[in-house]
Amino acid sequence: MGKEFAEVFPELTVPKELAKWLKLVRVERITCNTKKTRLRIYITCETWMHKKYIYRLEEEIRRQLFAQVPMEIRVVERFLLSCQYTPENFLETYRSSMELELRRTNMLEYSLFASAGFSFTSKDELRLSLPDTVIGRQKGELLIGYLEKVFCERCGMDLKITSLYQPAAPSGYRQETEQMIDAEVQQIQKQAKRQEAPISKEEASKETTKSTLADFRKAARERQREENPDLLYGKYFEGEAI
Repeated sequence: MGKEFAEVFPELTVPKELAKWLKLVRVERITCNTKKTRLRIYITCETWMHKKYIYRLEEEIRRQLFAQVPMEIRVVERFLLSCQYTPENFLETYRSSMELELRRTNMLEYSLFASAGFSFTSKDELRLSLPDTVIGRQKGELLIGYLEKVFCERCGMDLKITSLYQPAAPSGYRQETEQMIDAEVQQIQKQAKRQEAPISKEEASKETTKSTLADFRKAARERQREENPDLLYGKYFEGEAI
């Protein structure tokens, strides 16, 4: 059944707003890796908690209990929801929390989540509409995995998620790519700042595009071949031929 949070961490001081939520929390187990650099705290809560409180809890534990030790703290939450919550109404209730979590972990997945279409074909079946682009298909599978983790593992729901890829407008393809790269650059800069490791925008951009540029180029070549079947190699140019 676990132990009350205050019993496991009696010396931890938290703001009143967070302390109110911790009264509903029980600590199920705590694990640490062999190098003593990563601590995982598994909790259950009698209702759902916004992710901002989870992040604040991680920070307070790290700051107060492991200030002199390079320790990564992660709280793994599981919610004991009442039957009033269904996948459909919980999506709207918990949406801002998921947006916060995705913004902190992967901006490309966050961008897809923010623009995706959600439709429940039945009580326990969700259809996710995504753009039919390289990013849409590559990150779409990761987004589905994240949603399954939230609904099935974190909330104990039985939800089946399928994807539907919609054709992307050619005029918006380049803009979508640039926006997502910029979002990923910003995410890398934020992570570097949290780790107190300075990084320039140019370095962050190189790091981001290293893993995705090859896919963009491949998609561009395919699109060019579709638009111009006479193109066998390289690229064609706009404007008058000289």
